[in-house]
Amino acid sequence: MSLASLLNISKYGLLGNQYALSAVSQNIANVNTPGYSRQTAALASVQGAHRGSQPIGGGVKVEDLVRNVDDLVDSRIQAGLGEKGRLETRNRLLNMVEDVFNDRDGDGLSQRLDKFFANADKLADNPTSPASRAELVAAAQELASFVGKMHNELDGMALPVDQEVDVLLNDLNTKLKSLAEVDQSIQLRENTETQALDLKDQRDEMIREISQMIDVQQLNNADGSVTLMTAGGELLMDHGYTAEFTRGALDETTGYREIFVNGKDSDYTDKLTGGELKGLIEIRDEVVNGDNGYLTRLETIIDTLRYQVNSITSNSSSMYMHTTQEGVFNLGDELDTAISALTYDSMTPPPEDLANVASGDVTFAYGADTSNLSRTTVSITADMTLNEVVTALNASDAVNATVTSDNTLQLTAASGVYAVESDNSNILAALGVGAMFGGNGASNLSVNQTFIDDNTEVPVVRINTDADGNPKLDNADNDGVLALANLRNTSFELFGESLSISAHYASTVSMLGAEQARNEESLTAQQSAYDFMQEVRASVSGVSLEEELTDLMRYQRAFQASSKMVTTADQLLESIISMV
Repeated sequence: MSLASLLNISKYGLLGNQYALSAVSQNIANVNTPGYSRQTAALASVQGAHRGSQPIGGGVKVEDLVRNVDDLVDSRIQAGLGEKGRLETRNRLLNMVEDVFNDRDGDGLSQRLDKFFANADKLADNPTSPASRAELVAAAQELASFVGKMHNELDGMALPVDQEVDVLLNDLNTKLKSLAEVDQSIQLRENTETQALDLKDQRDEMIREISQMIDVQQLNNADGSVTLMTAGGELLMDHGYTAEFTRGALDETTGYREIFVNGKDSDYTDKLTGGELKGLIEIRDEVVNGDNGYLTRLETIIDTLRYQVNSITSNSSSMYMHTTQEGVFNLGDELDTAISALTYDSMTPPPEDLANVASGDVTFAYGADTSNLSRTTVSITADMTLNEVVTALNASDAVNATVTSDNTLQLTAASGVYAVESDNSNILAALGVGAMFGGNGASNLSVNQTFIDDNTEVPVVRINTDADGNPKLDNADNDGVLALANLRNTSFELFGESLSISAHYASTVSMLGAEQARNEESLTAQQSAYDFMQEVRASVSGVSLEEELTDLMRYQRAFQASSKMVTTADQLLESIISMV
């Protein structure tokens, strides 16, 4: 080997090991950089000249700078991020929903329902007690107030969730544009044979962030670029093109704006399969709202409670009968429309409980005083209009019926006093006459102001029949309030189950707890799978300081040895020169 060859080999050794040291330094510097993949200098020997039949080595060269990645591992991580994002979003918001239904501290709706029925029991034991009547009214007020609070918290949750959808879509659009810019930079570098390893790490990390927001699939192109699509095949990014997510018109089913992709005229909401966006939509449209959403279930339970309580109180009487009663519901703006044909989506809708009106009779007991009562009957059909109902009631000998300036129905005794003996048409409960609860839903459930102002008006008794078949009032009777107390254990068919009102609510709370538990279990499993794959990725792509320090010493020693070879070659050259 000539001295020139020795110097040349030494030079390549210096350059190769210096390059390897640079790669090690880059790894150490990025040990805490998210998404960074360890880089390795691929060294290869240089074929030298042949002397005789024996080849002589030509040193070392850097063949490539390699990212240590496993595409299969990275794709597994990316695939799991969408489900992880969905479950994390659901978990965060399900906790908020669960807080609304939280009865664990003994201060929830269950306790207030129990208190209301317990006070009805107490009043049934002593129906003439003013204190017991006041306690029942107070329990009803407390119940109504708490129901309104629950409704407002649940209903108020949906709008912020929908606003989160807007924020996420804007963030997603920004990330897609940034991803396209990075992808184009990589493509340009690849075309000039310039390494773009750090940019590829950056691109992969951005794709992982997008994967957590929405389910995506990635295709690697031969030119170094990638094509990104949704799991459903909608193109998101390709060679500089980026899709844009926008909000459209209100969806009549959900009441929220639709989601469009790429300006297409079809709502993409139902095509979502994973990611934080899917989690937000599920909470908004299925968990809070929707046919089986918890706000919907609360509304259904409270609507049933309101109507069933009002059905009892409107068929009962105060201890002294009545001189006048005013309904608690606004009659709406369709007074000349048949009850069976009423619509409930107008600006001033009719009372919702009119849907329960059937053909039947309202029977009144009436008289100059409570001691000598007569009976009269008014026939009601679902084909009558509300104005026709008022006319029919006016035609009776018991009451005069008018529509007040507040658009409510008012009954006034034709002479003396009156009370409802029975109403199998349900019209009075539907119009709120003698009703305990007002309001058209959980949001504005309220207690009849007449009962609050004068608890002697609380319906406690039922009109009975004397030996001659005439109506009779016993002001110590408790049949009315006893029927109210017995409502606690009466079953109603809701959600495919026949249970009491309290049991329906307890079932809803239990269902919510089970859903949250399932979500947490799924999230724990998904997180474990994600952590495992991250460990696998770290073993392939992660930077280990111990390994890098070992490589640092190894390449440093090799560099020093190459330097020594240069020194040795120089000494030999000087010796030869001195011999001349």
